[in-house]
Amino acid sequence: MSLLQNVYRRARQLHLLIVPPPQLRRAHARFEVNLPIKVRELSETTPQSRIAIDVLDGGLLFEPPMAVAAGSVVEVSVGLFLRNARATIVAHRDNGTVLVFESPAHGAAIRAWLTEMANDPTTASSMNIRTFMPEQPVGDQSPT
Repeated sequence: MSLLQNVYRRARQLHLLIVPPPQLRRAHARFEVNLPIKVRELSETTPQSRIAIDVLDGGLLFEPPMAVAAGSVVEVSVGLFLRNARATIVAHRDNGTVLVFESPAHGAAIRAWLTEMANDPTTASSMNIRTFMPEQPVGDQSPT
């Protein structure tokens, strides 16, 4: 690659320093996983088995989609780790349903657990954990 081509390529990427794309503006890590969960509508007695495929600090995307209206409140359980955490269904996509936890502590606990699991290569490969976007600093923070 010539020097001119290299300079041109770098100049095209300059806008990323000024306005990063949305995926680079995340305050917390995002994980692509294959994590069995249980989701229960509050009006139902038995939970439905689903697979969380995308986990963020505040919520998750699971598949297959769940036939409940956006705005419905559900309870989510992740193994013995998280039991009956309340969440709100916020959207339906072709590949699944998106929910947001009512308590930020639930999302933070899952993120901390997944971060620990992702740092262990044996566990990460057995659970198919992949950090899609590592945690990024937010705002004007300078290293100390």
